[in-house]
This record gives sequence, structure tokens and C-alpha cells, in this order.
Amino acid sequence: MHSTSLQKEIFDYEGRVRIEKHARQEVERNSQYITEHPEITPLLHDILQHLLIHKPDEPIAAIQEYARARLPPARRQQM
Repeated sequence: MHSTSLQKEIFDYEGRVRIEKHARQEVERNSQYITEHPEITPLLHDILQHLLIHKPDEPIAAIQEYARARLPPARRQQM
């Protein structure tokens, strides 16, 4: 019987070091982006709070509706 599950690749020491370095760099880039755009964190918090309060059956659609409702009226009409 052939397993279709993904198999973990075994990395040597250098491979693990390279992956860990890449992961650290990615975290640094992400942190820098969040620092440059401080409006992201409260917005994500508001969206999560909205979802947890309303518990919509279709969360993606609810997020879209939430975002659309907060657009300036001129932008909403373009959509």
C-alpha cells in the first residue's frame, strides 16, 4: 500500500541552519512591515472581535462585508 501523505525531509545541520536563518529573516521582515503600518494591528483586532461577537456562518464573506462597510462612500460605489 502506497502512502499519499507528505513525508518529512531530513535536513543536515547546514540545511537546518539555512531554514532557521530564513525563518528569522521572515519574522524580521514581517515585524518591520507591521511597524511601518501600525494601522494593521487594531484593524485585525476589530475584525477578529467582530467575528467572535457575531460568529457568522461564512466568516470570509463577513470580513468582506465588514471591510466594504468601512470604505468611504465613493469607493463603495465603485465596487
